[in-house]
Amino acid sequence: MSDNNISFNGEDVKSFFLHAAQHAATKEELQAVKSELKEDIKDVKEEIKAVKSELKEDIKEVKEELQAVKSDLKEDIKAVNLKLDRVYGIGVGLLISAIVGMGGIITTILLKL
Repeated sequence: MSDNNISFNGEDVKSFFLHAAQHAATKEELQAVKSELKEDIKDVKEEIKAVKSELKEDIKEVKEELQAVKSDLKEDIKAVNLKLDRVYGIGVGLLISAIVGMGGIITTILLKL
């Protein structure tokens, strides 16, 4: 046999159990923690719901603003197209005038020959 005789006296055992009891949670303490956690989770869920609602509203507003910008762009494009049509018409008119004018000059020159 070995010489390592370990013996506990009553005071040692009492001290061990007292220490263990001080660090052990009671059923009531665990229930209280559980209730706090449930309340915290409920609060977080409500915050998430509120943020989600705000995000939906923000997205709706952005969509409306984009629709307004899109409408403005369509109007601007129509206005630019009208101006281009006018410029094109003026250009064609000037070209025709030039051709007709040149034709008259050419006819005059040819008649003088």
